[in-house]
Parts: sequence; structure tokens; C-alpha cells
Amino acid sequence: MGNRRNPQSTQEVVSYDAFHGLRLLLDALDQRLLSAIQTSRSSSGAEDPMGAFRGLYTTRSDAENALERRPMPSASEPRSGGFFTPPCGSHLGEFQNSYSLEPFDWGILAIALAPEFSLRYERVYGFLQDDVNRRRPSVSLILDLLCTSEEEKFLARGNLSGEGSLLRHRIIRVQSDPNYHRASFLSQTVGIEEWALRTLLQDKELDKRLTGFCRLTELNEAPDKTFQVDPTAGTVASLLLSAITEQKPLLIFLRGKSALQARQVGEAAAASCCQRLLLADFSRATHSEYEMDHRIEQVLREAALQSAVPFFEGISDEQKLSVARITGTACGAAILAAERDSVFAGTESCTTVMVDLPALGLHERRALWLALLANNGATVDDKTVEALASRFKFTPEQIMQAVNEGLARLNDGTDCCAKQLDALFMAARAQCGHSIAKLARKLNPKNAWKDLALPEDVICQLREFCARLKLNEHIFSNWGFEKKLSHGKGTTALFVGPPGTGKTMAAEVIANEIKLDIYKIDLAGIVSKYIGETQKNLDRIFSAAEDANGVLFFDEADMLFGKRSEVRDSHDRYANSEVSYLLQKMEMYEGAVILATNLSQHMDEAFLRRFAFAIRFPFPEEDCRRQIWKSIWPEEVPLDDEINFDHLASRFRLSGGNIKNVALAAAFFAAEEGGTVTMAHLFRGIEREYQKMGKNISAAALHSELERALPQ
Repeated sequence: MGNRRNPQSTQEVVSYDAFHGLRLLLDALDQRLLSAIQTSRSSSGAEDPMGAFRGLYTTRSDAENALERRPMPSASEPRSGGFFTPPCGSHLGEFQNSYSLEPFDWGILAIALAPEFSLRYERVYGFLQDDVNRRRPSVSLILDLLCTSEEEKFLARGNLSGEGSLLRHRIIRVQSDPNYHRASFLSQTVGIEEWALRTLLQDKELDKRLTGFCRLTELNEAPDKTFQVDPTAGTVASLLLSAITEQKPLLIFLRGKSALQARQVGEAAAASCCQRLLLADFSRATHSEYEMDHRIEQVLREAALQSAVPFFEGISDEQKLSVARITGTACGAAILAAERDSVFAGTESCTTVMVDLPALGLHERRALWLALLANNGATVDDKTVEALASRFKFTPEQIMQAVNEGLARLNDGTDCCAKQLDALFMAARAQCGHSIAKLARKLNPKNAWKDLALPEDVICQLREFCARLKLNEHIFSNWGFEKKLSHGKGTTALFVGPPGTGKTMAAEVIANEIKLDIYKIDLAGIVSKYIGETQKNLDRIFSAAEDANGVLFFDEADMLFGKRSEVRDSHDRYANSEVSYLLQKMEMYEGAVILATNLSQHMDEAFLRRFAFAIRFPFPEEDCRRQIWKSIWPEEVPLDDEINFDHLASRFRLSGGNIKNVALAAAFFAAEEGGTVTMAHLFRGIEREYQKMGKNISAAALHSELERALPQ
């Protein structure tokens, strides 16, 4: 073989060691084959005139000799007692220890491996099996080559069945020859599995059967500075190192909301152990259910060959048990990424450790927004980035998508700060609310502060509530209040007032101001007469709302709120439990929640204490009614110059909701007549609104009011 040259890389060293070890193995096989060929020639006659046609026909003497044939004697030493022992410290020795191989197993492995190493062995096998078409070794040929007696053959059959290490670990396969249907066990062919061949050859190229859903990371890859490494990686690295050192099976159950974050933790942890990461995304794998276990085995074996840590993602709940069981059988360490709320009991054969990935904090989200915007050449002011990071508790994937979508909206290249702000917030909101949209109605806020006709003190409280929503993350994260409070980190408000006093409009104005979506939840569809059903409905809403990054608006909460201290029967007690459960979920929720109710009494102090704000909306007085009458009209509506808003505000005590109904009815009356909106149309609308409310007003009285309202 010549002198060994100095290798230039680790790969060259590995390739040389693989060749050297396999050469020793095949040298041992060659000795057996030469002995078998010599024995075959002597038994058939050295000068057989028909020897050139061996394997194409069977003569009478061949048949007679076949019945008298005994196992082929060795030309040198007895074959019993073993075939091959790999050199100490070689990669073949490691392979033997990993799969508990015996010397006899190496003989089987050498015979199955040889045709993959050199095609000359196919011709030899065809000769020895007396059939030029049988170029792969049969069970019979293997037993003939490795055994010295019929008794040894009988005992050695177990090495070629499911009881043997080679088949149990799927190192070899025993299958029927397609040319010989319904063949006996001895006629079946033996081949080496692809993964075992690549392992023995130390082939470091990724298995082509895995390339569709697997990817190998590289140790020398420069880390992506866009993303900060999660501190959880240190915990995962310690667990991996302990399992690898002690050679104990371990499955790390990495739970979190972000697949990207989980992969980053896995890569950093594997690199700390001087290993690569073999990413296996089973959501992209094409396999049937019964092939699942085989796919998992392929990934684990490939990871062992590549000195990599297997990282499973896209695994269903039904498949988790298979991953744990096969990882335990392989005695390796693996990572399984799963959803945040996933649970798994584990198996006896494999230790399972749950590691929860924390959500990105305010500082991490701000840094990621800045880095991604800078990578795309966008310059956004710090105030906008701070607002995005604080109001949207996003995963890395969501931030990436929001940045890409937001910048795509600014295709005209403008540097207008207002337009940048709107585009980025619009893109951010597009990432939210997919789950809660099925349980609540998303409102489309149109109103601003100027549209609210409320007393100044109420407006002041609403602005304070709005400011609190903007600064919530800053107070809890930057000022450290999250270290003091385990719950109650959200912002809750109770809007109390008669119908039509502007509670819904105020909620929309707040959502519009902080640029968040608002979801209106009708408690009438949540409260159930069945015990426990209301709590289940509330739980579904708040679970879906965790990723909404919006404002939850519970309208018409009257059916839940009453005098909680009065418990006359079991129904009252049950109603109290529903209210308590709602308040509990509100305290645990870290977003914004607004409850609106028409009831202003029967609310005890303990109940009100659970809200950060309790804002009372009074029935509008004359000044407020005048403002509502004037602001309710769109610019496009043709209004008669003689409309007297002062008279309407002073003479008709209507709420904002009633005034809106009157204005809309008057607009339809005017449009039907093809003219402008006049006082007559408004009085007609007032008459219909009074009738709807059950208040009687005579036509004569309305006519008199109309005459007084019109200029003389």
C-alpha cells in the first residue's frame, strides 16, 4: 500500500483509516474465498471439459455430488471460533462496540459488504453458488464459508435471523431473490444496509434518502449576529454533554412557540459539545405511518455517523413515543422541538427532560427589530421600534415576516416617518389574531379622540388608560416591575354606563390610538346554562388571545355582573364562580382587556379592585348632545342650513347611540326624497326612535317643536 502520506485534513485521515480497516476485513474474506474455490475445483475435477459452462447446467454427477457434499474444509485453520476482530481504537472497533457484534458477525458483514467494495466479488459468488446469475451471497453460501460442520450451520442460522445483532440493528437485510420466487431461507440473499455501508466507509456525505427533510449544520459556520443566543442553550448543552459522556439515552423535549428559536438553541448547544446538528423536519418528510420508525432510525444513525446531535421537529403527538423509544434503543442523545403546551410522559428506556424556551423579552425583541430593519437598509426611528417591540410580543419568525411585509408596503422608497409607522404596524397586526378570529369579531376602528363627546374628566381617564397600554412593557421590563408581580401584568378597564353613551366608541378610539386590533366578544354567546361550559368558553378565548397582541372588548357584560354578595340559591353561587373565573383569566392575561356593562350599582369593592381602571360614562348632557349632533355627519351628507342643533340638543334627551340612529334614519328619508337632510327628516327620525324605545310622542307635539326650531 506504500507509505502513508501526511493528511491535509481530518476527512483525509478518516478516509485512510476506513480503507485500512476494511482492507484487513476483506483480506480475511479473501482467504476464505480462495480456500472455497480450491475445494470447489478439486471436487469437480481439475480437467473438467465442461467447466466453462459451470453454473449454466447440472449434470448427473453434479446431482450425485451435491448429495454427498459436506462443508468445505479449510485450507489453513479451522473456521470455528471466529472470523475477524477489528484493531483496537479503530472505527471498526467502535462500530463493533456500538452494536455488540461478535467475530462471526464480522464474517457475515464482510461477505455482504464485499460486492459494494469491488465488483470482482460478484463473479466469485456466482462461481461458488454454481449460478452466474447469483451475484449476491445467499444464506447458504455464508454458512458454507463460515462453518465447518452441519451442526455449526444449524446454530449459526440465528445470526442471520431477527435474533442476531446484525438484523436487530438493521445492519444487514435478508430477502428473497427476485429471480427465485418462494425460495427457501437458505436461498435468500444477504445485503448490507445503506447506512451501515456508509458508516463503515466513513462516508460523510448526507444520506440521499434524508436530503428531502434533513440538513446538517457546520461547526465552523459564523454565527448569525442578527439573533441573540438564548441562555437556555447553556442548559441544553450541559444535558447533552452529560448524556454523550456517560453514553446514556436522553431525549431533550424543547418546548416553545418559535421553531427558529428552538433550532438556534439546538445549534448553540451542539456546538458547545463540539458536534454538529442534524435538523430533521418531519413535516417535510414523505413516508407512510408504518415507515415512521424506520425514518427515525435513519436519522439517528446518520447523526451518529456525522458526529451530530439529531434534532427532530414537525413530530406529531402520536410520533413522540416512537422518537423516545428508538432514541432509547440507540443509546443516544436527541432533541425534540415541540409546541409550548405539549406534554409527554416519556418511556422507561429513555430519560426525557423538559426544557421550556422563554418568550423573547422586550430587549431581545427590540434588538431583533433593529437588526432586521438595518439588514434591509431601512432607517426607522427608535420610538417606532420601541413601540413595535413593546406592543407586539412576537417570535423571531413573526418579526422577520412583519419586517419583510412592512418594507414591501413601502415600495415607493419614501422616508416619511408616519408612513413607515403605519406600514410596519399594519404588517405587524397581520401576524396576529388568527386563532381568536374564530371566536370573536374583529372591529375596524374609524373614530378618533375628536369624535368622543364625553366630559373632560372621562376623556382624561381614557387617555391615561391609553398611555398605560403604550408604556406597559417599559414599566414591567425596563423598570423591573415584572420581578415583583407574578400576575396582573396586563391592563384592564371597566366601562360603566347606560346604553349608547360611547363605551364601544371609546374602546375603538383607544385601539386606533395604540395601533392595535380590537376584538369584540359577545358574552351572550359565551355564557351557558350548563355548569362548567362558560369557563371552558372563556378559557378558549383567552388561550387564543395570547397570540393576538390586541385589545379584548367584552361587551354587554351585564349578564355576569350583579350583586355578588347576595347568594340566594345554587344558581347565584354558580354565577359568582363564572365572574370569579373571568376576573382570574383577566389577571393572568398580559394584554389589554375592556369590559363594558350597563349596571352601575351592585359592584362591591373587591370586584372593582381587580380592574386598573373603572371609567363611568354618564348620560350625555346638553353640551355633549350638541357636540354629538354636530359631529355625527360625514362631510358628504347634504345638510339643510336651517338645521338647529341647539334646539335638538336641548329639547330631546337622547344618548349618543340614539342620536346616531336618528341621523341615519333622517339620511335615508332625505335620500328617498332626493333632497337634503332637513329638520323635518330629523323630527321624523326622532319620532321613530321614540316609538322604538316605547315612549309616546304625539305628531302634534313634534309639529309644534318643529315650528319652534325653524327660524321665524
